[in-house]
Amino acid sequence: MRLSRLTDLISSSGFRSFSLLLLALLAFTGHLGAAWAEVASSQAQEQMVPMIRDIKCTQGGSQLAILEFIGASVANPSRIQDGREGLEVLFPPAVSVDQALPREIQFEYPLLSSVSLRTTEKGLLVVLSSPVPLKVKSQYGGGTNRFVLSLEPREQASRMKSGRVPTVVPRASDGKDPLSLNVPVDLALREVELKDVFRMLGDFSGYNIICDPTVPTSPVTLTVRKVPMKEVFSYLMRTYDITYAVMGRTILVGKADSLAKSLGQEKTKAFEISYGDVKQISAQVQTLFEITRPIAVDERLRVMYVTGRPEQLAAVERFLNAADHPGKQVMLQARIVEVKDDGVRELESVVNTVYRYWWLSFSSKGGVLGYSRINQESVYKNDTNRVTKPGATDISAIAESGGLSLLDAGIKALENADKGKTLASPSVVVVDGKEAKISLTENIKYISARDQAGNPTYSEEKVGPTMEFLPTVGRDGFVTIKMTLKTGEVTKYIKGGLGEEVPQTSTREVTSYVRVRDGEPFVVGGLFRDSNTFSEYRIPVLSDIPLIGELFKSRTKKKERGEVAMIVIPHILDVPGSPVKTSEVHLSR
Repeated sequence: MRLSRLTDLISSSGFRSFSLLLLALLAFTGHLGAAWAEVASSQAQEQMVPMIRDIKCTQGGSQLAILEFIGASVANPSRIQDGREGLEVLFPPAVSVDQALPREIQFEYPLLSSVSLRTTEKGLLVVLSSPVPLKVKSQYGGGTNRFVLSLEPREQASRMKSGRVPTVVPRASDGKDPLSLNVPVDLALREVELKDVFRMLGDFSGYNIICDPTVPTSPVTLTVRKVPMKEVFSYLMRTYDITYAVMGRTILVGKADSLAKSLGQEKTKAFEISYGDVKQISAQVQTLFEITRPIAVDERLRVMYVTGRPEQLAAVERFLNAADHPGKQVMLQARIVEVKDDGVRELESVVNTVYRYWWLSFSSKGGVLGYSRINQESVYKNDTNRVTKPGATDISAIAESGGLSLLDAGIKALENADKGKTLASPSVVVVDGKEAKISLTENIKYISARDQAGNPTYSEEKVGPTMEFLPTVGRDGFVTIKMTLKTGEVTKYIKGGLGEEVPQTSTREVTSYVRVRDGEPFVVGGLFRDSNTFSEYRIPVLSDIPLIGELFKSRTKKKERGEVAMIVIPHILDVPGSPVKTSEVHLSR
């Protein structure tokens, strides 16, 4: 009975569907697992390719340098030997170098000055350049992602590099770097002077300790149990910002500047300041790099003399390469136009046609300029669907035929139609952050007074446009400009009592701050002027007859309203710089 029920259940359609679904899931899982296995295998094979991606160097004291080759599966060197240029480390041909890694890396350590990478037929050759001959003290990490070489000076230094003096002080053969000592230290101290702590460490290690006067007098409280000597020594160095030097069986402890002077490592360099203020830059260097000796400044030659450790001087040089830079300049191209009321709309069309995505509008409050798509490049786009009014001038035709720029062509069309005129077309280049002034004025002299003898006293009035610009270059090609536009003209002459003519002038001035992109125009307007013109025409002789003479005369009055607008286009000019000039100064002390 039970067997028949089980048979019915197995033969049922529901169970058969469930079985098929289960088999499909098992097959999909198998394919998915195979795909993941293939991806993992390819990633593992990629990681197993021997490659050097970075090289780092650390110097511990004066007698130990640690060189790290970081990458993937870095194999052990096949050969390490002395070469003409320094210690040569040859890796197997299978070891490659990341393309982003420089082929020559500079270091500022007394034991290691540079590492160069060269691809040869026998493999990757790494040359270690050093002021003193080096030898390999130990090596480990072959076949892993981090291969390490421990280097130390060769005790029988049979050769030195030409023209280079070793910056490492020789020591006795039995001296070891404190940061390599594993002697266990047991100390429990409370409010003990730092110099006494170093004296105790000297007793533990068997070294002589000399504390420089620059060692802080701060009290020290510490408790260490079975801590290696190198760790205790390192903690004290970092906590109190001091360093050390090894001379045989003697350790000299003190501030870095004082030890450099004692060991003869202090140097003086002259830095030529080409663009900045030599006094301001010297103050910045003194503060940023903690130069203890005063910096000497020669304002006549624009040179500052810095005395410090080699690593300090190298950092100062890098800083000056970035700070003492010619910077950027801004070229400003301007057009000052006076437009009559009937020519305002045509000037709008000129600017709108010339600059794509820009719109311009004039009103009683002045000119307004806008940009509809700030991320698009503002270039001229010829509108083939534009309508040219009867009797008007086609701007694009003038520009293409006469070789003029489109903006100048449009302004020229306004002048030909007697609807405007160009007052000035100045162009000036100014350094970023400095003010530029363009004055296109004319001095009009007149007699302002006379003495009792009738001798005249002259005065003068300046008329014409004057522009002042103060550009500041920001990020992403933006330029912020403080701009002042001033115009003046003679409206009429007034006769004095003795027949002299005194000019009457009118002045219009506007000051504005604008921020635009490189190469994008802006318009400043709103300098209005109302003029009234009175004209009288007469027929000679007949117009002088009483009563009927008025019939032979005609009088006209004309009122005009004009506006002065200035269109300015800034262009950022990047001036390339060069490394700062330095020279080493040898002082006899």
